Amino acid sequence: MPEDFESGLVAWLDDMDDADFERDVAPAVEAWFAEPPNWAMEDDYIPASANAQGAAMQHFEDNFSPDELAELGVELVEGDHPFSSYCAAVLRRSVDEANEVACCSGHGVRFLAAGA
Repeated sequence: MPEDFESGLVAWLDDMDDADFERDVAPAVEAWFAEPPNWAMEDDYIPASANAQGAAMQHFEDNFSPDELAELGVELVEGDHPFSSYCAAVLRRSVDEANEVACCSGHGVRFLAAGA
């Protein structure tokens, strides 16, 4: 293993032949994958957009200006309390009102009521 772990890791793996990789690396990776996640340690590595609420927030954040969000009635929420990992785009008006605004404004988004 190189002395400078972070910069040398890729070179070390690139230089390794298949037999050495199968013997020295694959078993450790397979054992790690077989373990259940330790959410206390690994939650920081999961992007907020990995669930539906976070993906919705990311979509609105990436594609709509603050003025457009206000016009639609969409509020971006990053944590509902301190240290919370909750991220979402919350519709603060009725689905019908938001769809009317979206249609009249030419926004390429439509809303559905929960369970619809």
